[in-house]
Formats: sequence, C-alpha cells, structure tokens
Amino acid sequence: YPDALESYGKALAIVAQNNGEDHVRTAMLRTNIGDVLRVQRNYDEAQVQYEFALRIERESLPADHLYVGGTLLRLGDLQRRMGHFEAAERSFAESLTILGKTPSGQYAQALQTFGNLARAQGKFDLAAERYRESFEVFRVATGDSVYTWLTAMVEVAALTDAERYREADARALEAVAVLQRISPEDVYN
Repeated sequence: YPDALESYGKALAIVAQNNGEDHVRTAMLRTNIGDVLRVQRNYDEAQVQYEFALRIERESLPADHLYVGGTLLRLGDLQRRMGHFEAAERSFAESLTILGKTPSGQYAQALQTFGNLARAQGKFDLAAERYRESFEVFRVATGDSVYTWLTAMVEVAALTDAERYREADARALEAVAVLQRISPEDVYN
C-alpha cells in the first residue's frame, strides 16, 4: 500500500501541475488514493480524498455522470465503515440513482454495498432484500458468474442473521451447486 500511495501521489502531482488541482483527472487519482487509504483503515484521510474528488466531479461533470455515482458509492461505503449511517444512506441513495440507469456490475456492487449498510444497522431482512436485488442485477449484467453467486452467499448470511434458516439453507445449497458447476477445477487438490 505505501508503494501504491507513493505512485498515486506522484501521478497526482504531475496531473495537477499540468492541468490544475481541480481537473477531473485529479479527481480520479484522489478516488484511487481514497481506495488505498480505506483499505488501510485510514478513514479520515480517505474521506478527505473522496470529498475532494466528489467536489471536482460535481463542478466538472454532469450531475448523473458515472464517476460521480462511483465516488458516492465509495464514500457511502466509507461512511458505513465509520458508523456514519445517515450520511451513508444519503450517499448510497444518490449513487444508486445515478448507477441504476442500466443494469451493470457496478450497479449490482452498489446494491450489495447498500445491503452491507442495512446489515451493519441490524436490518437483516432489508439487507437480504438488497442482496437479492444485487444478485438479480449481477445475473442480468454477468449471467451465472462467480460474482452473481457469491452475492447469493452474502444473502445467505443476511437470511441467517434474520433467523430465516430454511430460506438460508435452500439458497446456500443452490449457490454452492452453481458455484461448483461454474468454478474451475481446484488445482490444490
């Protein structure tokens, strides 16, 4: 991660020098820096990067641009991790409005991350519903992919949290069967 931050920092300095600090290309780099900081659990610094990027995107791009939706998704996930649930709800709501125009893997990921928020809030039935919607969008966007069926497994966890054990068991059996069929042979056997 330190090497990634150093590389992104160098790239940001070059782009800012050539195009200005508020150029949309700097927003993309700031989002990448925020991603690395978020993974490192350096949440306060990640928030600064995401909010800076979002400000630039809002000033430079149409309000419904996919970059804006993607940055809002990242910011919402960060806010969830920080326990700022109301702010996360707002970020996710706007992100889903932007990303939901077409069924895509990014929109499905947004729905799944929105499910993570409900789960963190103890709203397990709502989390399961959001995961199911994410599953359906992944299925449209990617077919019976690993992403689709791993989302089903996250739904299983939420159903279990909601004490809906029969549904969880049935969904788990279905997901495992499909994952065994579509996954490549395990080379470690």
